[in-house]
Amino acid sequence: MDIGSLQFNPSFHKEMISKAEEEKTKDFDAVFKKAMDNQDDKALKDACVQLESYMISQLFKQMKQSMISEEGLIPKGDYEKAFEDFKINHQSESMAKAGGIGLAEMMYKQMKNTYKGQIKADSESIIRIDQEV
Repeated sequence: MDIGSLQFNPSFHKEMISKAEEEKTKDFDAVFKKAMDNQDDKALKDACVQLESYMISQLFKQMKQSMISEEGLIPKGDYEKAFEDFKINHQSESMAKAGGIGLAEMMYKQMKNTYKGQIKADSESIIRIDQEV
């Protein structure tokens, strides 16, 4: 059986990638909400790193698409293109965990201050029975 002629359906590949990115976006929202509700600093930091990883991978994918020509002597197959996307995702994740471009750290600090401010505002708005109004 000759498998050299088998090709990955390009429209299926694009659909698969877009579905994965859509699911990842839903996951980010759920992870951030859960971390903020539980006031879990580690989970919040992890969510910020995940989001930075996603943003770096999108940046690299757009840079790759903007190249004038990526065709060489031998045209790339669909599997090779899919592998490159997964490779970019893995490299972006490694970069974000190593410090990345600083986006995760900035988001973490700002979000941490936001939920600390919410806690303070909530505690100040509670009317105590033993206090006179």
